[in-house]
Amino acid sequence: MADCRKNKDIKPVFILFICTFELPYGNRHRYTFCRYDRDDRSIAMDDKTEIVLLSTKGTADDIDEPMKKFLDYVDGKPGAEDGDEYIRRLHQGVKNVRRTENGSVSIWISRLR
Repeated sequence: MADCRKNKDIKPVFILFICTFELPYGNRHRYTFCRYDRDDRSIAMDDKTEIVLLSTKGTADDIDEPMKKFLDYVDGKPGAEDGDEYIRRLHQGVKNVRRTENGSVSIWISRLR
């Protein structure tokens, strides 16, 4: 552990969960957690790992409009892909995967920039 803390080359790691249900922590859309010792919260891992939980059911004013549109799209809200170029491109990519994969489970990775 001591060697890891001294290593300034450690890259940040983000573990992302997108949930289509309410989270038990409150009404926010986004919660970010870091690694701490269970018995002493003042001791952090300092490994640059963050766990981010996103909820499509959040109601707080805690995210920007593009993120809100993305979460609306993930939640399947009608018309969520309208009016936003990124979401339209994402939607087209999802439709293409569904059409070519014939319903089988697959991982889709693409650059949408």
